[in-house]
Amino acid sequence: INEIQGSPFYGCQFDATLTLHEGLKKIGDRAFSGNKFSGELELPESLKEIGKQAFYNCYRLSGTLRLPSKLTIIKEGAFSGCSQLTDELAIPEGVLSIGKNAFAYCTMIQKLVIPQTVDLIQESAFYMCTGLQSIVCKSEYPPYLQNRVFDGVSKTNFYVEVPEATVVTYKTTAGWSEFKR
Repeated sequence: INEIQGSPFYGCQFDATLTLHEGLKKIGDRAFSGNKFSGELELPESLKEIGKQAFYNCYRLSGTLRLPSKLTIIKEGAFSGCSQLTDELAIPEGVLSIGKNAFAYCTMIQKLVIPQTVDLIQESAFYMCTGLQSIVCKSEYPPYLQNRVFDGVSKTNFYVEVPEATVVTYKTTAGWSEFKR
């Protein structure tokens, strides 16, 4: 199986770590949506695409989400409502855009790392990620932020870390200029 299509695990309940097998390339739209996970999720390195609302409202999914290095597509609402995800969320190199509401309401993520390849962060992608304490953006050109990308995130209590030569550019770019440090 290299693709999970449809919503085969919608509303199910997994009571331990869910390990998806190597060779899986795509998790389709709403595949695990509304699942009552009570453990961690282990994604295979072969995974390239996470579909719309694939893990939407899996509010008991916990621990650090490790996105695989071959991932290139994170669609709308992919992890929206996964409020127990913690620690650092590192978007892999190769991802070009982060979908609308992709990580909205992931309230316990503390650090976000955005690679050089991301050039678009869609509307409300990190909406109400209230636990965010650090953002590292590795791109020399600030990714374009659509509306409300970081609404609900404190913009005064931490530094946004960017390449030194681009500090002024970030400070004058819409959306990024809201961060005070």
